[in-house]
Amino acid sequence: MVGMNSLHREYLLEHLAERLQQGGVEHPQVAAAVLAARGATRTDQAAYARKLRIKIADLRQAEAGHLPIDQLPAPLRQALEQITRRTD
Repeated sequence: MVGMNSLHREYLLEHLAERLQQGGVEHPQVAAAVLAARGATRTDQAAYARKLRIKIADLRQAEAGHLPIDQLPAPLRQALEQITRRTD
């Protein structure tokens, strides 16, 4: 996430995951990471799915927390790895 140091990024992901968990989301950490990764690109779901060359339905399922990390499409997993390993 551009302009955000790793501590702030970590807090944001934890806070978002907690909120999603409170809402009953099955995989809140995955959903939070996917939402943050897309948010960092400032694109809507359709544009982000096109950019990653994945089905929009898969992105929607991931953002809704319906998919565990091992069921995410490979390009989306790679995008999450890039977000989580960035250092400032």
